[in-house]
Amino acid sequence: MDWLSAKVSLMNKNVIALDFDGVICDSAAECVVSAYGAYVQAKGEAFDPMESVVPDYFRDGFYRLRPLIRDGRDYVMILYLLDRGVAIKDQDDFDHELETRLPDLLNIFGVEDGPGLEAAFQKYRAGFRVRDEGGWMDRNPLYDGMKEALGQRNGSLDGVFVTTSKPSMVAKSILEHNGFSLPEGHVLGKDMVGRSPDKNVHMRLVMEGRGVSYEDIHFVDDQVAHLESAMGLGVNCYLASYGYTTDKQVEKARGLGIRVLEEGELAGWMGGVLGGG
Repeated sequence: MDWLSAKVSLMNKNVIALDFDGVICDSAAECVVSAYGAYVQAKGEAFDPMESVVPDYFRDGFYRLRPLIRDGRDYVMILYLLDRGVAIKDQDDFDHELETRLPDLLNIFGVEDGPGLEAAFQKYRAGFRVRDEGGWMDRNPLYDGMKEALGQRNGSLDGVFVTTSKPSMVAKSILEHNGFSLPEGHVLGKDMVGRSPDKNVHMRLVMEGRGVSYEDIHFVDDQVAHLESAMGLGVNCYLASYGYTTDKQVEKARGLGIRVLEEGELAGWMGGVLGGG
């Protein structure tokens, strides 16, 4: 790096905030196994995540409906709806069925409320990971375009933050399994922000932790609702078109003036925002 590039780099206050599932990591292969296993176990049926295979009907249906998920309970709700042959066209359909059918699903799991249902799913998921750490990790690969983008930084990831609904240590472990390590405090999981309908608390932590303004943050997510909220703070927002999103969300993002990022342009985009690696 010459002296001019170094000077520009020092003047660059830009930081990048990346959602995890659907932006950095394609976790659907792990989630469908964990959700299916938790659901059939609750029904009293046998399923071994290390040896059994999720039937194609449930796997394909799960992948199709994955963009509609908002929290942990939704993972098993998808399996419940598929099991009953309920047709889901969009987010409104899913939200209606969730509200209507949640009591029956709670009864199947023997829990009292949505948080109890999510806890049951996460317990099964954690058990799967404990039994087969390598297999669990392999079902959580990074997107190729993101691996290229992070790799071009030559180990310098000071300007990158992760904003996720996962526990921080889980996201960190997956990143490290793939050869990437972020500075302390740069992986902001649900243990650091609590329950929130958007990512604005994450944005505040990025701003305060890095000593920048909201206008210096470049935020990538695959959920338009999160981006729309962050735009109100002055954050630069981008939709990951390759993640768990829908054509309808892509259309809405463009209507809001949110740039839509393709997987193949991640490396060039990240280099442009942060400067040389």
